[in-house]
Amino acid sequence: MNLVRTTLAVAMIVASALPAEAIPADPDPTFSDDGRTVIEIASAAEADAVAMQGTNIVVGGTREVGPWDMVIARLTPRGAVDTTFSKDGSVSVKASAYGDWLEDLVVAPDGKIVAAGGVFDEDRRSGVLVVRLKPNGALDPTFGGDGIVITTLPGTAYAATVALTPDGKIVVGGGLRRG
Repeated sequence: MNLVRTTLAVAMIVASALPAEAIPADPDPTFSDDGRTVIEIASAAEADAVAMQGTNIVVGGTREVGPWDMVIARLTPRGAVDTTFSKDGSVSVKASAYGDWLEDLVVAPDGKIVAAGGVFDEDRRSGVLVVRLKPNGALDPTFGGDGIVITTLPGTAYAATVALTPDGKIVVGGGLRRG
């Protein structure tokens, strides 16, 4: 699978259960000529989150080839890959040599992207992973020194959702399994 195909498959299943005439749930033909965009990131990746960055669409997921990596891509309003975002339109974040993944993302009013998920260590224990990117896709070094913050807790932990408070603070919710 690729980064966007998973999200579109769900939309197509919903639309196919409805009458064949044009309805508001049909794909928008002004978006990539047929309402669909496929981003070839890796042979196995899945989409986990979508957010708007102004009029651009930010999609986040997990590359599941080798050690998992967090992947974030940006599309223009017409559905084209945005090459002003990290030259090729996507960013792969490798927070650990043992694998990391994305669960959710949000875009701040200043255009910075905050993504949250989990990270594995060498013993396959997981921790909470939060990444912040500048609007151009580069890691934001003003966040944690390198754009990446990992929080380990006793047990197996990960971030499932992320939100921003009105004053810009990052709030993360997730799971923790002890033992």
